[in-house]
Amino acid sequence: MENFTAIWNIYESSFPEDEKRSLNLQLEILKNPNYQMKALEDDGRVLGFISFWDIGEYVFIEHFAIDDSFRGRNYGSKFLNTFLNEADKKIVLEVEKPEDNITKRRISFYQRLDFKLNAYDYTQPPLEEGKNAIPLLLMTYPEAMDQEQFNKVKEALYRVVYSNEIK
Repeated sequence: MENFTAIWNIYESSFPEDEKRSLNLQLEILKNPNYQMKALEDDGRVLGFISFWDIGEYVFIEHFAIDDSFRGRNYGSKFLNTFLNEADKKIVLEVEKPEDNITKRRISFYQRLDFKLNAYDYTQPPLEEGKNAIPLLLMTYPEAMDQEQFNKVKEALYRVVYSNEIK
């Protein structure tokens, strides 16, 4: 994969241990036809990346990050808006519960892009052995989910995204 080293460096520095995979598992996941990881570039520089899964009715954004040195310059909004405009499906992503300024700001960022916060209990399974499950919330675009839709999306996430990791 082109630019993998630059993407991996951003991935490693942007997410807590329980929210990221080991290098070996990530290289295995890249072989999955439902998964894509793309560099977000401007003028030949890798500014960030987005990784996502096709889970049926939705596209699941698993990781989205802008390199620390490029944050605060609207690159995140620009790249995510482009992704949303090019997607031919609804979008879902996981966020940490709004318990501090950082998590509240992250949710607000997505809400400014018209994502809806769904208040149903959700837990991300451990990504691999030795990692912890994480209580999260799901955000969706362009509309919120009802309980039935949430249950379907949760089942699809567990089956498609986390099936290899659930022990």
